[in-house]
This record gives sequence, structure tokens and C-alpha cells, in this order.
Amino acid sequence: MTANYSAKTPKGQATRARLIAAAAAEMVRANGDPEIAAIAARADLSEGALYRHFSSKGHLIAQVIADNFQAFQDEIYRPALDQEGSWPQRELIRTTRFVRFIYDNPIVRLALGPLGCDPVVAAKISEKTQQAVVGAAKNIRRGQAEGEIPRDIDADLTGGAVIGGLFQLIVTSLNKEKPDPIKKIDQQARAFVARTLALELARPGSD
Repeated sequence: MTANYSAKTPKGQATRARLIAAAAAEMVRANGDPEIAAIAARADLSEGALYRHFSSKGHLIAQVIADNFQAFQDEIYRPALDQEGSWPQRELIRTTRFVRFIYDNPIVRLALGPLGCDPVVAAKISEKTQQAVVGAAKNIRRGQAEGEIPRDIDADLTGGAVIGGLFQLIVTSLNKEKPDPIKKIDQQARAFVARTLALELARPGSD
């Protein structure tokens, strides 16, 4: 449980936001293992101020992860994309958004890689990953209701397979000495989703 000291006052909210921003920057700089002193210094605050808002470094990092995964949900699963065409067309666009978001977001990449030793952080990563699976399953059910996906597909299991598969595909590429270009990973991801959900993959250049 976080300390949440004065979080409801404008000053407290501003201080909390500074700490979260500083922690995010230090997480990237330190490859997922920032020092409390460095976070406090970047936020121009004392270490004591940090502990008045967060009861541990793990709780602070967990909040950074939560914020970034919320942005992930808002970008990937909240938009209906109804204006983009049929369900298969929308989902392939959603897959491209998925790949690009993670390629552009070092915090989510860290959450999928070197983070997770701290139990608070690990619990938050698990929670947010499961939320992504739930979002994917809900979306699959919508496709089934629209007659675009076979009804014998288990939405929950397949949602987990899609999220896990996409995460692993991207992380595997990014862990290479020379990561694959995003265009290649996007193509691989779209092909994977199309095969998994029995969708017709758009021809190259038809987007």
C-alpha cells in the first residue's frame, strides 16, 4: 500500500507526478533498476519526500508501470476503430498499434524484460498483463458476434495466446544484438494474429 501523503492536495498531486516522471526517466536510464537517490535528485526532492508518497521503490515503479499500461490499453483496446472497416481490418490495424506502442515505449519493454524481481512490481506487471488478455478476449468475442471469427475458438485462451505471442515476438526481436526493424515485426505480428484468429491477411500495400 502506498503512503499517498497529501495526494489529494494540488501540491501533493504535483509532487507525486514529479516523482513518477523522474522514476520513469531513471528506469530507462538504469535499465529498470533506478536508485532512490537518483529519482529524488531528478525530481529535485528529498528521499524523505519520496517515501511520503510511496512506501517503497517498488510501489513507485509499480505506479509508473500502471500508468504506461493504462496508456497501452487506451491506445490498443479502448478505441473501437469502427471507421476503419471490417473487424479483420480493424484488428490488423490494432496489431500494428500494439507493435508500434511497445517499440516506442521503453517502460512497457522493461516490464516485459528486466523488471519483475520486486514482488510489488511483479504483481503489477501480472495484473496489467492480465488486463490486456481480458481486453483481447473481449475483442475476440466481438469478432465472433459479428461472424468474423469461428465461434469454436475459445476467446479467453486465444486472447492469452495472442497477447503472450505478440509480447514474446517483440521482446525476442528487441533482445537481439541488432533488433529487427519495426516494419518486419509488424508484418510478422499481423501474420501471427491473422493465423491465430483465422483472418484473411491483407496483401502488402493494401492498407
